[in-house]
Amino acid sequence: MHFFTYNTFNNIKNLYKRWGVYMSKCDVGIDLGTTNIKIFIKNKGIVLKTPSVVAIKRNTGKLFEIGKKAYEMIGKTPDSIIVKHPVSTGVIVDYELNKIMLDELLSRVLNKSIKKARVCMCIHGLMTNVEIKALTETILSSGCEKVFLIDESVASGLGAGIDLCSSNGEIVVNIGGGTTDVALISLNGIVVNKSIRYGGQNIDSIILKNIANNYNLLIGVNSAERTKINFATVNLPKYSKKCILKGKDMITGLPKSITVTQCDIYNHLKAPVQKIVDSINDVIEQAPPEALCDIQESGILLTGGGSLMEGLPEFIAKKTGIKTRLADHPTDCVIYGIGKCFDMIDNFNLNFVKMIT
Repeated sequence: MHFFTYNTFNNIKNLYKRWGVYMSKCDVGIDLGTTNIKIFIKNKGIVLKTPSVVAIKRNTGKLFEIGKKAYEMIGKTPDSIIVKHPVSTGVIVDYELNKIMLDELLSRVLNKSIKKARVCMCIHGLMTNVEIKALTETILSSGCEKVFLIDESVASGLGAGIDLCSSNGEIVVNIGGGTTDVALISLNGIVVNKSIRYGGQNIDSIILKNIANNYNLLIGVNSAERTKINFATVNLPKYSKKCILKGKDMITGLPKSITVTQCDIYNHLKAPVQKIVDSINDVIEQAPPEALCDIQESGILLTGGGSLMEGLPEFIAKKTGIKTRLADHPTDCVIYGIGKCFDMIDNFNLNFVKMIT
């Protein structure tokens, strides 16, 4: 469990002296996700939202494309170009490539002002101290003055508009591309939390695998993701929509098209979605009795791109017995929460934030 608490300082002057808190010329929030990277600048809002994908030249290792253009190249490149995700299951798997990506994207939105910036980023419960240190060093090496870290569950809840100071506990579930984070938040603290390396990309893989097994059709990861976004459901559909999938026949090696119904997708998703429900139930089981009374009233809040699967709130409510709702703008809750944390810093409310210099 990674979150950080600091005692309240009675003397504001000592707080300035110890932390050097001041109004920076530029406050930057970064949501470095498995699937997408988003950048927030205070007083400007979200200034960049793009897939966290990088294409490099194989021989030189130099940057070729980044973001959306690199994403569109997946599965289509010649041998001279490599397309990679620097982040997998919420962890940086290629530090050098991740630094190249961050440096390039930050330079596009900040010009040269990174040296005057305070940067806030998320961490989650599965990250080790080594991984956290590598993440902060990547940002500090860009020249910014301070890095702040906030728990991903807290950021998503903050971005969704929940009152972190309330004594009424609330469960926040953030389903990202590579991880799912569940936390019971109350009184400026995380009472119980759990993170699993399971998210939207795992659902994509299951769709891809089952299309291959049942139809002998090999589709790309991008096609699997589009199928999930447009047709995935965890409730038996009354009127099953149809979609056409194109790919490679696994027997003949020739191009092939098939028609898949929404019911076909539904039949493969109940088991994987149950893993997310199990992590929620684990947090509920560990919650103190008094907090459970609050949860019955406040319910479960879903955030993250994976929460957009059709019927998911109803499915979770049925399995847990607790009312479940989808946040407004669930895909952007984390980055908005990161942006809001600067107000907490400036108002000396550092309960959720750790600063690295």
